[in-house]
Amino acid sequence: MPTKRIFDADGGIVSVIETDDLAKTTTIAQYQDFTPIFEQNKKLATLDDGYTDDKKWRRRVAQVPFVLLHIWCKQDGLNFLDVWRNWKKNPQYNRWLRRKVYDSDNSFVLTAPHKRA
Repeated sequence: MPTKRIFDADGGIVSVIETDDLAKTTTIAQYQDFTPIFEQNKKLATLDDGYTDDKKWRRRVAQVPFVLLHIWCKQDGLNFLDVWRNWKKNPQYNRWLRRKVYDSDNSFVLTAPHKRA
């Protein structure tokens, strides 16, 4: 009979280890409830234009749940840790992330109104 144990629960991400002695398998899965993040994104997207008070320093763009970023990387054949560590330094990862964030199918991650890239 398979057994499940919570390995870690931090920041809304729950990591679960499932072992099946009969099949001699171990599965590690991560779960995250996206609903609160997407609700916050909706509120922020309609709050203002996303800029800081001085209108030039910073602008909100998007809030992408950790597990969703992991899914995107897997779908596109990218190493998650490489993307996570280097998206600011590597122009290829930066362009990839911009395309994902500004994709009309992913508008739920935007936290301010933007022109599509």
